[in-house]
Amino acid sequence: MLNGYEVCQAVKADHQMGSTSVLLLVGTHEAFDETRSQSVKADGYIIKPFKIETLIARIEEASSAN
Repeated sequence: MLNGYEVCQAVKADHQMGSTSVLLLVGTHEAFDETRSQSVKADGYIIKPFKIETLIARIEEASSAN
């Protein structure tokens, strides 16, 4: 099973999907690795639990950046 970093890396490496925005979902009790996030070219992250408005705002931010 792949973790979020590995899925992001695979999406970004794919020539058809590479421009797809990827947000990493992080649990409040999980360690978030900012360096690894940047190395797999994640477009951002959101920490659970979150409000739907926050998720929508992050999606809009990631989409407008690409």
